[in-house]
Amino acid sequence: MSNAILCFNAKNLRYAVGNVEVGREEFERIKKMLLGYVTEELRVKKTCGIDIYSISCQ
Repeated sequence: MSNAILCFNAKNLRYAVGNVEVGREEFERIKKMLLGYVTEELRVKKTCGIDIYSISCQ
């Protein structure tokens, strides 16, 4: 895999989120959104209330 977020048991994926290839632009948008959320949570709360199991349910 190359440039993947939340992908499991997958091979040969590029720009994928949740085992689905989304393309470079959409991948960068999702990555920016996710990193922004985590950064803000850590800055404000000093903890992040999400993990790899809960994020897919939201």
